[in-house]
Amino acid sequence: PVTGDAGVAIPVDEKQPLVLVNRSGEATPEEVLEICDREIKIEDREPVRRVEFSDTKSVAKNRISSKMQVARPIFYIGMKDVTEKDGGKRIERWFAATILNNMLFSGTGELYNRMVDEGLVMPSVSFGYAATKYGSWNYFSGISDDPERVLELVSEKCETAKTSLDEKDFERCRRAVLSGYIKSYDSTAEIADDNMSELIAAGVDPFSVPEMIENMKFENILQLANELFRKDRYVLSTIEPI
Repeated sequence: PVTGDAGVAIPVDEKQPLVLVNRSGEATPEEVLEICDREIKIEDREPVRRVEFSDTKSVAKNRISSKMQVARPIFYIGMKDVTEKDGGKRIERWFAATILNNMLFSGTGELYNRMVDEGLVMPSVSFGYAATKYGSWNYFSGISDDPERVLELVSEKCETAKTSLDEKDFERCRRAVLSGYIKSYDSTAEIADDNMSELIAAGVDPFSVPEMIENMKFENILQLANELFRKDRYVLSTIEPI
């Protein structure tokens, strides 16, 4: 069984306790494959069927809500984007969106501090961009007693960004994203998560990414903001307390 980012729980023997090893460090591919062969009976599984998938520009619903045992409402704002089939273009858009998100939603920004100061959100908000060949979207999520108000402020910020982004702020965030990527090589977990599951799977050489980020222009980010932030493609998903 896999256990989070910390490592992999490997049952060495039924009579021995589990041994924790880092999933991209001390465990060799041969060890992992041997465990998979032993624990997963391929002959008992149905064959994998892969079908072509064509996404649409529209969203199925603009509001989704469920009730669960949570202390306060949890929200997730999704902003549907176009789907890039080409792996290189998809990864390039991913890093461009990462720069854009840092310009708009970072902890040092005006929007984040305003919402925290007003008690509108808990400080532990998260944001990012998900890029797959089946669908891509931007997101902003957290805990709030008034998710609709959060959506209103986020959408206002995104709409304003189409014409008011600052080039100096872009350069600062571009450098931050570049340094963050280089620093990720200090973590075997991040190497496995990002480089293996995202970059290599998309056909992108991980060592080409720094140049990709360095070559991004302010105009690219402005264009992305105008393409990405469309109010008819926003979805607010909430989990309300029972």
